[in-house]
Amino acid sequence: MQPSSISFDRAASFYDDTRGLPAEVAQQVGNCAAALIGAGGRVLEIGVGTGRIAKPLLASGLRVTGVDLSLGMMSRLLEPLPAGLPAPSLAQADATRIPLRDGAVDAVVAVHVFHLIPNWQAALAEARRVLSPRGIILMGHNATGEDTPYRRVRKQWETFVAARGYAMDHPAANKVDYVKQAIMADGMRRDEVMAATWATRHTVQRVIADIENRIWSQTWQVPEELFPPTVAEVRAWAQAEYGSIDHEFEVVNTFVWERFAP
Repeated sequence: MQPSSISFDRAASFYDDTRGLPAEVAQQVGNCAAALIGAGGRVLEIGVGTGRIAKPLLASGLRVTGVDLSLGMMSRLLEPLPAGLPAPSLAQADATRIPLRDGAVDAVVAVHVFHLIPNWQAALAEARRVLSPRGIILMGHNATGEDTPYRRVRKQWETFVAARGYAMDHPAANKVDYVKQAIMADGMRRDEVMAATWATRHTVQRVIADIENRIWSQTWQVPEELFPPTVAEVRAWAQAEYGSIDHEFEVVNTFVWERFAP
Protein backbone atom coordinates (compact mmCIF):
# COMPACT_ATOMS: atom_id res chain seq x y z
CA MET A 1 0.00 0.00 0.00
CA GLN A 2 1.30 3.47 -0.92
CA PRO A 3 2.11 5.59 2.18
CA SER A 4 -0.02 8.67 2.78
CA SER A 5 1.16 12.20 2.13
CA ILE A 6 2.32 14.02 5.26
CA SER A 7 -0.19 16.28 7.00
CA PHE A 8 1.08 19.34 8.86
CA ASP A 9 -1.78 19.51 11.40
CA ARG A 10 0.71 19.31 14.25
CA ALA A 11 2.59 22.36 12.92
CA ALA A 12 -0.42 24.66 12.47
CA SER A 13 0.15 26.59 15.71
CA PHE A 14 3.82 27.39 15.07
CA TYR A 15 4.30 27.17 11.31
CA ASP A 16 4.17 30.89 10.57
CA ASP A 17 6.50 31.70 13.47
CA THR A 18 9.15 29.31 12.17
CA ARG A 19 8.71 29.46 8.38
CA GLY A 20 7.08 32.83 7.79
CA LEU A 21 8.59 35.31 5.34
CA PRO A 22 9.24 38.96 6.29
CA ALA A 23 6.54 41.20 4.81
CA GLU A 24 8.80 42.84 2.24
CA VAL A 25 10.19 39.45 1.17
CA ALA A 26 6.69 38.00 0.82
CA GLN A 27 5.77 40.91 -1.42
CA GLN A 28 8.81 40.31 -3.63
CA VAL A 29 7.99 36.60 -3.85
CA GLY A 30 4.38 37.32 -4.83
CA ASN A 31 5.25 40.01 -7.35
CA CYS A 32 7.85 37.79 -8.97
CA ALA A 33 5.34 34.93 -9.28
CA ALA A 34 2.74 37.28 -10.80
CA ALA A 35 5.27 38.46 -13.39
CA LEU A 36 5.98 34.83 -14.33
CA ILE A 37 2.33 33.73 -14.42
CA GLY A 38 0.70 36.83 -15.87
CA ALA A 39 -1.68 39.41 -14.43
CA GLY A 40 -4.86 37.95 -12.96
CA GLY A 41 -3.78 34.39 -13.61
CA ARG A 42 -5.60 31.41 -12.11
CA VAL A 43 -3.34 29.55 -9.69
CA LEU A 44 -3.56 26.25 -7.85
CA GLU A 45 -1.23 25.95 -4.87
CA ILE A 46 -0.54 22.39 -3.74
CA GLY A 47 -0.01 22.32 0.02
CA VAL A 48 -1.40 25.81 0.55
CA GLY A 49 -1.04 25.53 4.35
CA THR A 50 -1.25 28.77 6.32
CA GLY A 51 -0.93 30.93 3.21
CA ARG A 52 2.77 31.73 3.50
CA ILE A 53 2.86 31.80 -0.31
CA ALA A 54 -0.85 32.12 -1.15
CA LYS A 55 -1.25 35.48 0.59
CA PRO A 56 1.53 37.16 -1.43
CA LEU A 57 0.06 35.63 -4.59
CA LEU A 58 -3.38 37.03 -3.75
CA ALA A 59 -1.90 40.42 -2.91
CA SER A 60 -0.21 40.50 -6.32
CA GLY A 61 -3.57 40.08 -8.07
CA LEU A 62 -3.53 36.35 -8.81
CA ARG A 63 -6.66 34.21 -8.33
CA VAL A 64 -5.71 31.40 -5.94
CA THR A 65 -7.19 27.99 -5.24
CA GLY A 66 -5.44 25.98 -2.56
CA VAL A 67 -5.51 22.33 -1.54
CA ASP A 68 -4.05 20.86 1.63
CA LEU A 69 -4.52 17.80 3.83
CA SER A 70 -4.57 19.93 6.98
CA LEU A 71 -7.72 21.82 7.94
CA GLY A 72 -5.79 23.29 10.87
CA MET A 73 -3.24 24.88 8.57
CA MET A 74 -5.88 26.29 6.22
CA SER A 75 -7.87 27.75 9.12
CA ARG A 76 -4.75 29.74 10.01
CA LEU A 77 -4.70 31.08 6.47
CA LEU A 78 -8.18 32.54 6.83
CA GLU A 79 -7.98 33.87 10.43
CA PRO A 80 -5.57 36.76 9.80
CA LEU A 81 -6.52 37.45 6.16
CA PRO A 82 -5.72 41.15 5.64
CA ALA A 83 -8.59 43.53 4.92
CA GLY A 84 -9.29 43.88 1.22
CA LEU A 85 -7.50 40.64 0.28
CA PRO A 86 -9.84 38.23 -1.52
CA ALA A 87 -10.25 34.86 0.17
CA PRO A 88 -8.83 31.97 -1.84
CA SER A 89 -10.90 28.92 -2.73
CA LEU A 90 -9.77 26.14 -0.41
CA ALA A 91 -10.32 22.39 -0.37
CA GLN A 92 -9.10 19.67 1.96
CA ALA A 93 -7.64 17.27 -0.57
CA ASP A 94 -4.63 15.13 -1.36
CA ALA A 95 -2.44 16.36 -4.21
CA THR A 96 -2.97 13.01 -5.93
CA ARG A 97 -6.72 13.72 -6.19
CA ILE A 98 -7.24 17.41 -6.97
CA PRO A 99 -10.92 18.45 -7.08
CA LEU A 100 -10.61 20.66 -10.18
CA ARG A 101 -11.61 20.13 -13.80
CA ASP A 102 -9.08 19.56 -16.56
CA GLY A 103 -7.24 22.71 -17.68
CA ALA A 104 -8.70 24.82 -14.86
CA VAL A 105 -5.63 26.88 -13.96
CA ASP A 106 -2.84 28.89 -15.59
CA ALA A 107 -0.22 27.84 -13.05
CA VAL A 108 0.37 25.15 -10.45
CA VAL A 109 2.51 26.35 -7.53
CA ALA A 110 4.36 23.99 -5.19
CA VAL A 111 6.73 25.19 -2.45
CA HIS A 112 8.52 22.59 -0.30
CA VAL A 113 5.79 20.03 -0.90
CA PHE A 114 6.63 17.31 -3.45
CA HIS A 115 9.09 15.60 -1.09
CA LEU A 116 6.19 15.09 1.36
CA ILE A 117 4.12 13.15 -1.20
CA PRO A 118 5.12 9.47 -1.47
CA ASN A 119 3.24 9.04 -4.76
CA TRP A 120 4.65 12.20 -6.32
CA GLN A 121 4.15 10.74 -9.80
CA ALA A 122 0.36 10.76 -9.29
CA ALA A 123 0.52 14.29 -7.85
CA LEU A 124 2.50 15.49 -10.86
CA ALA A 125 0.03 13.85 -13.24
CA GLU A 126 -2.80 15.66 -11.44
CA ALA A 127 -0.92 18.95 -11.66
CA ARG A 128 -0.55 18.49 -15.41
CA ARG A 129 -4.23 17.52 -15.76
CA VAL A 130 -5.57 20.70 -14.14
CA LEU A 131 -3.08 22.91 -15.98
CA SER A 132 -4.16 24.77 -19.11
CA PRO A 133 -2.29 23.85 -22.34
CA ARG A 134 0.02 26.88 -22.07
CA GLY A 135 0.14 26.84 -18.28
CA ILE A 136 3.28 26.70 -16.14
CA ILE A 137 4.45 24.90 -13.03
CA LEU A 138 6.21 27.04 -10.43
CA MET A 139 8.31 25.22 -7.85
CA GLY A 140 9.63 27.53 -5.16
CA HIS A 141 12.15 27.03 -2.40
CA ASN A 142 13.90 29.15 0.16
CA ALA A 143 17.29 28.06 1.38
CA THR A 144 20.18 28.99 3.64
CA GLY A 145 23.90 28.43 3.24
CA GLU A 146 25.16 24.96 4.15
CA ASP A 147 28.20 25.98 6.21
CA THR A 148 26.44 27.88 9.01
CA PRO A 149 25.72 26.98 12.64
CA TYR A 150 22.08 26.73 11.55
CA ARG A 151 22.92 23.72 9.39
CA ARG A 152 25.87 22.36 11.32
CA VAL A 153 24.00 22.00 14.62
CA ARG A 154 21.13 20.13 12.96
CA LYS A 155 23.50 17.83 11.08
CA GLN A 156 25.46 17.10 14.26
CA TRP A 157 22.25 16.20 16.07
CA GLU A 158 21.40 13.79 13.23
CA THR A 159 24.83 12.20 13.73
CA PHE A 160 24.03 11.59 17.40
CA VAL A 161 20.63 10.13 16.45
CA ALA A 162 22.27 7.81 13.91
CA ALA A 163 24.82 6.68 16.52
CA ARG A 164 21.87 5.42 18.59
CA GLY A 165 20.64 3.27 15.75
CA TYR A 166 18.08 5.48 14.01
CA ALA A 167 18.85 6.52 10.44
CA MET A 168 16.97 9.68 9.55
CA ASP A 169 15.27 9.75 6.19
CA HIS A 170 15.75 12.83 4.02
CA PRO A 171 13.02 12.43 1.42
CA ALA A 172 13.76 15.80 -0.15
CA ALA A 173 17.32 14.86 -1.04
CA ASN A 174 16.58 13.15 -4.37
CA LYS A 175 12.80 13.20 -4.80
CA VAL A 176 12.55 16.83 -5.89
CA ASP A 177 15.23 16.24 -8.52
CA TYR A 178 13.22 13.28 -9.81
CA VAL A 179 10.12 15.49 -10.00
CA LYS A 180 11.97 18.14 -12.00
CA GLN A 181 13.43 15.54 -14.36
CA ALA A 182 9.96 14.08 -14.92
CA ILE A 183 8.50 17.51 -15.71
CA MET A 184 11.20 18.23 -18.26
CA ALA A 185 10.95 14.72 -19.75
CA ASP A 186 7.30 15.57 -20.40
CA GLY A 187 8.38 18.41 -22.68
CA MET A 188 8.57 21.44 -20.39
CA ARG A 189 11.62 23.71 -20.24
CA ARG A 190 13.03 25.06 -16.99
CA ASP A 191 14.39 28.42 -15.95
CA GLU A 192 15.18 29.89 -12.56
CA VAL A 193 14.44 33.32 -11.09
CA MET A 194 15.81 34.70 -7.83
CA ALA A 195 12.82 36.34 -6.15
CA ALA A 196 14.35 37.61 -2.89
CA THR A 197 17.42 37.62 -0.65
CA TRP A 198 17.39 38.58 3.03
CA ALA A 199 19.35 38.09 6.24
CA THR A 200 18.14 36.75 9.60
CA ARG A 201 19.75 36.49 13.02
CA HIS A 202 19.74 33.27 15.06
CA THR A 203 21.32 31.77 18.15
CA VAL A 204 22.64 28.24 18.55
CA GLN A 205 20.25 27.84 21.49
CA ARG A 206 17.26 28.59 19.22
CA VAL A 207 18.39 25.94 16.73
CA ILE A 208 18.65 23.39 19.55
CA ALA A 209 15.25 24.43 20.92
CA ASP A 210 13.69 23.92 17.47
CA ILE A 211 15.10 20.38 17.42
CA GLU A 212 13.90 19.66 20.95
CA ASN A 213 10.42 21.01 20.17
CA ARG A 214 10.25 18.99 16.95
CA ILE A 215 9.60 22.03 14.79
CA TRP A 216 10.89 20.47 11.57
CA SER A 217 9.05 17.64 9.82
CA GLN A 218 12.28 15.60 9.58
CA THR A 219 12.14 15.17 13.37
CA TRP A 220 8.58 13.86 13.56
CA GLN A 221 9.43 10.21 12.88
CA VAL A 222 12.36 10.07 15.32
CA PRO A 223 11.43 8.03 18.42
CA GLU A 224 10.54 10.22 21.40
CA GLU A 225 13.01 8.47 23.70
CA LEU A 226 15.96 9.56 21.55
CA PHE A 227 15.37 13.28 22.08
CA PRO A 228 16.59 13.78 25.71
CA PRO A 229 19.99 12.08 25.22
CA THR A 230 20.70 13.41 21.73
CA VAL A 231 19.63 16.97 22.56
CA ALA A 232 21.93 16.85 25.59
CA GLU A 233 24.75 15.61 23.36
CA VAL A 234 24.26 18.30 20.73
CA ARG A 235 24.02 20.99 23.41
CA ALA A 236 27.38 19.87 24.87
CA TRP A 237 28.88 19.69 21.38
CA ALA A 238 27.67 23.20 20.53
CA GLN A 239 28.99 24.60 23.82
CA ALA A 240 32.45 23.23 22.97
CA GLU A 241 32.25 24.23 19.31
CA TYR A 242 31.02 27.81 19.72
CA GLY A 243 32.01 28.67 23.29
CA SER A 244 28.39 29.33 24.23
CA ILE A 245 25.00 28.12 23.10
CA ASP A 246 24.00 31.79 23.11
CA HIS A 247 26.37 32.30 20.17
CA GLU A 248 24.58 34.54 17.65
CA PHE A 249 25.04 34.33 13.91
CA GLU A 250 23.60 35.66 10.67
CA VAL A 251 22.06 33.55 7.92
CA VAL A 252 21.61 34.75 4.35
CA ASN A 253 18.35 33.39 2.95
CA THR A 254 17.23 33.17 -0.66
CA PHE A 255 13.90 32.43 -2.33
CA VAL A 256 14.00 31.04 -5.84
CA TRP A 257 11.21 30.29 -8.30
CA GLU A 258 11.81 27.50 -10.80
CA ARG A 259 9.49 27.88 -13.76
CA PHE A 260 8.56 24.97 -16.02
CA ALA A 261 6.83 26.10 -19.19
CA PRO A 262 5.80 24.45 -22.50
